[in-house]
Amino acid sequence: MSIAVGALALTGGCGSTKEGPRVPAGGGVTTAVSATSSSTPKPADLFAAAVTKVNGQNVKFTIAGDKKGESMTGSFDSASGGTKVTGDIDGTKVDVIGLGNDIYIGGLLGPDKWVHAQASKFKDNAISFLTIADPLYGQKFLSAATGVKQDQSGTYSGTVDLTKVTATGQAKRLADNFAKKAGAAATALPFTATLDGSAALSTVKITFPKADLTGHDLTYDLKITEAGGGAVPVAAPAKNKVTEAPADLYKGP
Repeated sequence: MSIAVGALALTGGCGSTKEGPRVPAGGGVTTAVSATSSSTPKPADLFAAAVTKVNGQNVKFTIAGDKKGESMTGSFDSASGGTKVTGDIDGTKVDVIGLGNDIYIGGLLGPDKWVHAQASKFKDNAISFLTIADPLYGQKFLSAATGVKQDQSGTYSGTVDLTKVTATGQAKRLADNFAKKAGAAATALPFTATLDGSAALSTVKITFPKADLTGHDLTYDLKITEAGGGAVPVAAPAKNKVTEAPADLYKGP
């Protein structure tokens, strides 16, 4: 969650009283590895079906942070296509809403006050900030999974080729940026994943080399706690409670 702390540091110009490392954030769940028909399903086929099973569903999830015991809880609203994550970082409760190009960060300026940013304005040096706005990005990267094998019942591993990610929008920008930072390793980044009792994707863990705002490795550790349940509506805050983000936010450290 090293990006999250960087988020607090970068938005300090908006009136934040805390500085520290990052938060990991939203968008929908996309189809993973394409499956091929077979009388005996291969691990890649089973894994593709597991990822596809949560496609287009309302999703609740958690993302573990780099610090022990630190995590963010979140939800994806299939109706609005928006994601909201909430967590406590160094004593500051932060809420982040991602709605397409719009990002709203609550808690930095006080209760019920929000900072608004636009995803398209972030420069390459600050692109990792978008992990807050699209916290399901790592799941979307599974569209480029290869070498998938079933290590044991419900547990899979393989590699992801960031240069072949088919996601669009913020997830694609993250994949391209992370690929540049990873260098030659970008074509085969190891991942591990598990399925739940209904054979749907449950957890995903991938480490992206030098991908956080400070140039350190970024660990993506997602756990889907519910898929297909009732919606948790995600909407933009009232305009009179929103302040525009400062230009420095988009430049990065």
